[in-house]
Amino acid sequence: MNRNEKANPLRRWRRKQLADLWECSDRKVDRMARDGRLGEPAFRLGRTPLWTDEQRLAAERAGASEAA
Repeated sequence: MNRNEKANPLRRWRRKQLADLWECSDRKVDRMARDGRLGEPAFRLGRTPLWTDEQRLAAERAGASEAA
């Protein structure tokens, strides 16, 4: 855990970071947001959407339940 994670426990994820984490394309992340698995971005940095850790985990659970 680095210093930034200790200072900010609420991690925010950009679509490219989520795509890298899940080893998929950033277009798939966009589709996940549109179909409701990821939900609307919690924050925006200019025009860049940002999702929280809770949203990421919920999307992972939704993906796991669809795969089962």
